[in-house]
Amino acid sequence: MAPEVYKPHLAFQQKLIRTRKLREQTRQEHIKAVQNREREQNLRIANAMVEHNPELAKNSIEVVMIPTGLSQMIKLDADRIDAYRSHLQQVASEAMDADNAASIPVDQHVLAKERLLQQEAYLSKHPHVRDRSDQLCTLCRGGCCASGANHGFISSITIRRQLDAEPQLSGEQIVQRYLGYLQDESINGACINQTDRGCALPRELRSDVCNVYFCDELKSHQAALETDSADLPTIVIQRTNHNWNRFETPHINPVEKVFLIKEGQLIELEQNTPD
Repeated sequence: MAPEVYKPHLAFQQKLIRTRKLREQTRQEHIKAVQNREREQNLRIANAMVEHNPELAKNSIEVVMIPTGLSQMIKLDADRIDAYRSHLQQVASEAMDADNAASIPVDQHVLAKERLLQQEAYLSKHPHVRDRSDQLCTLCRGGCCASGANHGFISSITIRRQLDAEPQLSGEQIVQRYLGYLQDESINGACINQTDRGCALPRELRSDVCNVYFCDELKSHQAALETDSADLPTIVIQRTNHNWNRFETPHINPVEKVFLIKEGQLIELEQNTPD
């Protein structure tokens, strides 16, 4: 490249890099600001709860923040179904090309299975952590499912394991199995399989990515529960954001509901959120 061409090209590329770095820096600062504001508000809410419930001050209290799943049900249109079918046919074809599940190239889907096995062993060892996780996920109603789009994270490894277990089936039969679970309506803006009653797929047909997933807030709460007793009083602050748009707000995500979990009982508290 001639010098008279190279220098402007280099300057342009350097400008692009600076712009990207600045954009990322601005985003990270925004994320930190939202986290700090939410943390401060959570603390004020917790202090207000203790003030109105003095008996809570006798023990340590855990505070956990959870998102809220999308809830608007709409008719499942043909375009979404076609996109889902195309995805299933693609991963089924890849699965048919593999000799068995062990021959699938290692990616996030393969690694998710290993993590799921570890997680199941952990939850079996700590059943109170499993119970609390189920309780909070039920309150959330699929805040993490908003990223499932028209693929549901179904991958070739998901299909290949079914083919290994049922070698008499063809890839197309597996595709039809999945399509058969689609409902007439699904949650607007979320996974094609998400409904107002939860995931339309049975757990064994879901991706390992879905089955293993816990949001960061819940994982932190699980760690706290591991070292404390199962009846640790917990204030649950549920915000309006789902799991993937938390930092799209310019300020702070409003509080949707506040709950108290005490001695295994879930109590919805009157919302009087401190500013």
